[in-house]
Amino acid sequence: SQKANESFERMGCGGSSNNGGAKETGGAAGKKPEKKRKERDIDDVKRPEFKSVNLREMDEFFAKCNAPLLRVYDMTVALHDARKAIKTLSKMEDDDFLEKVVKDLKKELKSASIEITVTVDDEGVIRLSASVTVDKFPSHLQKMWDALMKLVDACKTIVEESKQLAADIESLAEEAGHLPERVKDAAEEAGLSVLKIPGAIKATADNVDKVRKTPKMIEAVVHEVKETAEQLKKSANDL
Repeated sequence: SQKANESFERMGCGGSSNNGGAKETGGAAGKKPEKKRKERDIDDVKRPEFKSVNLREMDEFFAKCNAPLLRVYDMTVALHDARKAIKTLSKMEDDDFLEKVVKDLKKELKSASIEITVTVDDEGVIRLSASVTVDKFPSHLQKMWDALMKLVDACKTIVEESKQLAADIESLAEEAGHLPERVKDAAEEAGLSVLKIPGAIKATADNVDKVRKTPKMIEAVVHEVKETAEQLKKSANDL
């Protein structure tokens, strides 16, 4: 349809961009700060880097924390990058850009006699499928389909790994909570220089804070996956 074609021209998936799409984006620019909050929140996630405490026992504990925290970071970034890629391709600034992308894609594919379906199982795993392989898609739609599949894969990884990661990190966070009260005595017992003890206390507090904040990060990224699943289901089933 003409409307679907216009949408995909705006996505940069075929044809040249039109002035209408540019005006649409510009007209909404004044309302963006609140609407972009979720994307900014994910952007704010920092790669976990622990400071050296200069106490073997403490540093070994934080080294043990590094792998699960890094995994949470990597999964969160993968989800963010997948959403960002779709948003960039679509050239849409709306909060519900994902729903619009899938609706437009489904309309365009339907005109080529290709059906797509979205399902979410009891575990929350999203499945996006088409009645033909992607090489049979109109060429200007293949890039968007690939971007959507990367989003689905990122969500699947989070669903499959988040429960175990949450349990592991909760246990580490509980253990970490006792370290600040022990670090001064441990530093003195280890013969750490008086001048280095304040640094050891601060490094421990900073590292513990990183560990204890991570369960909330997992909750946030799992919530993001649930929202993504609802958006995909709604957009695919509305047509």
